[in-house]
Amino acid sequence: MNAARLFGSIAVVAVAAAAAPAAAQTSVATDTPLPAASELLARYHEAMGAATFANIQSLHSVGELAIPTAGITGTLEIWQGRPNRTVMHASVPNYGDVRTGFTGETGWSVDPMSGARLLTGAEAKQAHDDAHFDSHLRTSELIDSMTTVERTTLSGYECYKVRVVWKTGRTTQDCFAVDTGLLVGSIRTHHAQTGPAEALIIYEEYQQFGDLRLPTRITTRVGGVDQVITLRSVTLNDVQDSAFQAPPEIRELIGG
Repeated sequence: MNAARLFGSIAVVAVAAAAAPAAAQTSVATDTPLPAASELLARYHEAMGAATFANIQSLHSVGELAIPTAGITGTLEIWQGRPNRTVMHASVPNYGDVRTGFTGETGWSVDPMSGARLLTGAEAKQAHDDAHFDSHLRTSELIDSMTTVERTTLSGYECYKVRVVWKTGRTTQDCFAVDTGLLVGSIRTHHAQTGPAEALIIYEEYQQFGDLRLPTRITTRVGGVDQVITLRSVTLNDVQDSAFQAPPEIRELIGG
């Protein structure tokens, strides 16, 4: 999906923070010069319909969250709005409801294990970047530099890996498909309350929504555990401001 949680690191259920190999990855030897990161970014923008994205003010996505190895499937709903507001609500059987969001200034989380809390430190920086409505476009507002590193194969996708340095100091390794130009993967450090861990995010099953092409299957692998989001519907420009209001326990923390 786009900015906020869908193009960021999604970890709505606690998983082990111990790092594991992020992905099956093989470098592809070639005598052809690597394309510049700016060229890859422009191709990606064209492939996903970025020219019309400025006309989109909000996104409302509904789908499922699954952890296949644990046999868990839950429901998921996400609201995203310009410039950087987001709310995500997941309902997981035998675990409960998990809500996360970004108010435009503050990242927050409410879950059965940790209760209500405001995000700080590296978690807050990650939430800030993920919540920006245009974060998936890697705009100059958010990015310090982008450098093409290699041509590689990531989880079966032949792609160009690009090192991205964010203005918050974070670094990601983004992979753009050789054939379609679309973003198919991102390797990054995922920050959670349990600590940092290497994470792999795979974006698949792109579908057309208006003039946009968006992934409808997003797999996040942290600590060797896959969390799979499957989107069933995406609605453009139909989110009310009230959807972004933080829950009372979070408003109390912010006000306090």
